[in-house]
Amino acid sequence: MAVRWGPAVPLSLTELRALGVRFDEEAEHIAETFVVQLSPGKLEIVDQLLGVAPALAVCADGTLMVLDGREVVHVNGRKHKLAAPRTLAPYAGGALLAAEDRLWVFPPDGSSPTRGPRRAVRVLSCAGETVAAVSDHGDLLYGPVGDLRPIPVEGGARITALALDAELQIVAAAGTQLLTGDARGVRAVAKAPFEIHAVARFRGRTLFSSRAFGLFQLDEDGRAAPLKPSLRAHTLAVNAGVLLAASDLYLGVTDDLIDWLTRDLGALTRAAEQRFARFLRPEDTAGV
Repeated sequence: MAVRWGPAVPLSLTELRALGVRFDEEAEHIAETFVVQLSPGKLEIVDQLLGVAPALAVCADGTLMVLDGREVVHVNGRKHKLAAPRTLAPYAGGALLAAEDRLWVFPPDGSSPTRGPRRAVRVLSCAGETVAAVSDHGDLLYGPVGDLRPIPVEGGARITALALDAELQIVAAAGTQLLTGDARGVRAVAKAPFEIHAVARFRGRTLFSSRAFGLFQLDEDGRAAPLKPSLRAHTLAVNAGVLLAASDLYLGVTDDLIDWLTRDLGALTRAAEQRFARFLRPEDTAGV
């Protein structure tokens, strides 16, 4: 069995929420997810879920929502079973969930969600009550959840990573291509010599990451400039004035893009072995 970091989000520079995945190296679909709280000098596993949990979101009041590998959203001890959920993002103080056939809106207290519009969305990012999303047909949708409309994408690029910042600026990736824009549409601004897996806007800078080559920024000449190659992030998350980069091996956080705090897998591995030695099986419940 091996352990890696999944998606994570910062509450502050030192308080983090993360998903840790324990999996069979010979059959990675055999896996379980730990819901982890990190603070200075401390790591606590607060839940153990069957399968690979694809997403988590932190509400405005700090409430944590986790979408697990069994199509269940966990929040404050409650479990919401929804049909074919795909991803989850903070939205209007609560969270927005994209399922196979529609969007669902969770209130800030994590109680029962309300039905949103029938939109099949795979990639999702929100800022306040504004949503940017990529549909199954490849359209880039933008606007309030009840009035999402397609906006232009230069060259018809198929977007695979997307981020919307507090100033409603968009950064996106389509394979090796980096795109930026706003409500009027996005255009290509650079091409990286690698596939881009995650994007973000932070302190006015456009950031992007490769799971193979690390974290980069778009420099003033429109070129890919290394920022932290050791952080081969699959997830970039911005919250509370902090950027978090999550790779398989490390969580890195910064509030200035100069000084970084990192957490490796050591404490997670020890906590999992001591408290959760038994690996979850399909016949178990969704969580313990």
